[in-house]
Amino acid sequence: MDEYQTYYQLCVVSCVKEKRDLEIYIQSLEPLSLTVMPISVDRILIQALFFEEKRTPGLTDVSWTVLTEEMWNEPDVVLINGLVVQCPKTVFGHGKHPTTQLCQEILAGVSLEPTMHLVDVGTGSGVLSFLAWQSGVTSIEAIDIDPFAIEIARQNARDNAIAEEMFSVADLFDWQPQRKADVLIANLPIDILEKAFDRLRDWVALDGLMILSGLTTTWTAKLEALMISSATILKKEQVDEWVCYLLRRTV
Repeated sequence: MDEYQTYYQLCVVSCVKEKRDLEIYIQSLEPLSLTVMPISVDRILIQALFFEEKRTPGLTDVSWTVLTEEMWNEPDVVLINGLVVQCPKTVFGHGKHPTTQLCQEILAGVSLEPTMHLVDVGTGSGVLSFLAWQSGVTSIEAIDIDPFAIEIARQNARDNAIAEEMFSVADLFDWQPQRKADVLIANLPIDILEKAFDRLRDWVALDGLMILSGLTTTWTAKLEALMISSATILKKEQVDEWVCYLLRRTV
């Protein structure tokens, strides 16, 4: 087994509409040697320990978070820029995940002003919105399709004396921001970034900034092909195989 020493933890939270759907989903996943744990009548937690060669066993149509063994052992409550933040591993984008860290680094280099409007798509635990708030931006709309993520983000806001009203449950394909963003952050799985790029770009003011992450080097050429006609790449940062972009909307 020496050639298989690199392995990953898979953690997925999935939403289902009916209890019957939940039962069917569990039955379909159990043969894949995944541990499936109902959280409530409409949500389940899926966990698996599997080798790199089997990274997507039957789950290619599900958005998921890959956690290394080291990351899996990270505490769920972390200190980020002086803020005490709950980052459950069942929320996509753990505060210490490379994509979140890359977004933090790029956001720290952006000149944020109090008059700016920021949109945070796929906010997760709210980390990136909190950092923008610390920089003086109070006009923030932060959304996530996962109700549990928004529940955690709001609790984190209360724990750190930050306005929780910025956070709301929403599907980005059915939602519109209240106004054009001066800065938009989207730390999302590549399949969603690819489908939603034009929509996300249209939410940004002309000459506004976009911070995009959630993809690996495997997908950079494909995403850059989508950007080329309407955005300029100002910065491209990488940690291991993970990549983050800072873009300026041009048209």
